Amino acid sequence: GASAADIAVIAYDAGPTLVEALRAGTLDALIAQGSYSMGFEGMKALVAQLRDEAAPAQFDNVIDNVLVTAENVDEPDIAKMLYPESCN
Repeated sequence: GASAADIAVIAYDAGPTLVEALRAGTLDALIAQGSYSMGFEGMKALVAQLRDEAAPAQFDNVIDNVLVTAENVDEPDIAKMLYPESCN
């Protein structure tokens, strides 16, 4: 039979608590999305619309997800997908 060691535990999101659990080995991986880009692109489209500028005819704010593991969590392209501890 399968044991707990045979089961991968993967969480969706990449907040500080989940990253700590990943580093501690409690979680095997995280699925993170670029929330900063999502918010930034959404605000750009909103401001363009409010200013009657060239807002996109159709706005699809779907962004890529990345698999974060203990092995890649500190790589620059992955680390930028982790959520900050605060937004100030």
